[in-house]
Amino acid sequence: MIRHGQTAWNVEGRWQGFEATPLNAVGLEQARALAAYWPTRLSAIYSSDLARAWQTAEILATAQGIRPIADERLREFNLGIFQGLTWEEMQRRYPAEADASRGD
Repeated sequence: MIRHGQTAWNVEGRWQGFEATPLNAVGLEQARALAAYWPTRLSAIYSSDLARAWQTAEILATAQGIRPIADERLREFNLGIFQGLTWEEMQRRYPAEADASRGD
């Protein structure tokens, strides 16, 4: 299991969910470094079809000489009205829901 590289929304602390946020320059470099480092030969790479995960998978797959396989079941959760918000924005706009999401 590999997590996608950095996006602008990661830096800003925004919840991404189903949003197709692309990798930023750091994320692209992280994916390239991963591809250069990866110690074993892979026979397959499965990835979410969302941009950030797909870009990461494509870079690693290219280095491996294979093509990644997209599978939407690997997407992050759909966060609905919370997608694109920071935790602070969620608390301000939806305080009851923010409190409930913390659990006990």
